Amino acid sequence: CKITIIKRSNNESAVSAAAYQSGEKLFSEYDQEQKYYPYKNEVTHKEILLPPHAPPEFADRNTLWNSAEAQEKQWNSQLARRFVLAIPREIPPEQYAGLIRDYCREFFVSKGMIADFAIHDKGDGNPHAHILLTMRAMDEKGKWLPKSRKVYDLDGNGERIRLPSGRWKSHKENTVDWNDRKYAEIWRQGWADTANRYLEANDRPERLDLRSYARQGIDKIPTVHMGPAACQMEKKGIQTIRTVPPDRRSGEETVCSGEPKRAAGTHPAGAGSEKPAEPDRETTEYGTLIRHLFCDWKPQASAFFFATKWICRQRERLCELLPVK
Repeated sequence: CKITIIKRSNNESAVSAAAYQSGEKLFSEYDQEQKYYPYKNEVTHKEILLPPHAPPEFADRNTLWNSAEAQEKQWNSQLARRFVLAIPREIPPEQYAGLIRDYCREFFVSKGMIADFAIHDKGDGNPHAHILLTMRAMDEKGKWLPKSRKVYDLDGNGERIRLPSGRWKSHKENTVDWNDRKYAEIWRQGWADTANRYLEANDRPERLDLRSYARQGIDKIPTVHMGPAACQMEKKGIQTIRTVPPDRRSGEETVCSGEPKRAAGTHPAGAGSEKPAEPDRETTEYGTLIRHLFCDWKPQASAFFFATKWICRQRERLCELLPVK
């Protein structure tokens, strides 16, 4: 169960994410681009679940996510919450949609979120579901509510507190608490409970437990998800070395990295060396330069891109307001 937030500061788009998981062609009104992933042909089911007060037109995927993005004005806005769930293979495929639907209705739609989910199954033994959730609540008329509201601080007599600047002392309160860390545990446990109900209904002995081995009292070193880079290297026949974090070292290799695997007993300094050679100053400076070029530039470049786009939009609006001479 993987939970992430789609952020504009990371140059991400809720419309693009919806197009990816649904396999549909969607048009983003924010950047005026069509989002389409033609290779996503493993989508076996897709569906949008609306709470009772949501407008019926939000059953259209393009309308829903363009409306959700239009509410977000900041360059670092949170656009949607994304789940990726591994579906137990012991559950029959015809029950996958009901499984995800029950989970979304109980934990998300009942709380006021709109859930857009899709099931992917290539037939390779890895069925999984993608879920996109809205970040804003709605009022009874189906209008988006602000994510937070301004609340004035009061003194012991119930009066507003005036600051030396002349303004009233205040603070910001979130309209909903969906970003609270406690919900990650609740949602993960809810997924395990829902999947286990389906396993039990199918008379399967397997059970899903998302707790760590330590919390389960099992003395075993857990493995870590390999990741796309290392997977692609393995498919090309490149062996990757498995390294173990310092807090889990016990002589067993568990974590797969993207570094090519060397033959046993060899070191970069040459065969027979007791330890790798220390990198010289030139090599260290070159590695630092590469890291700055390919790793550290992304947040700054993303911020600069959206700031430039915002300035251009403000200039266009100003030109529309000024009289033409």
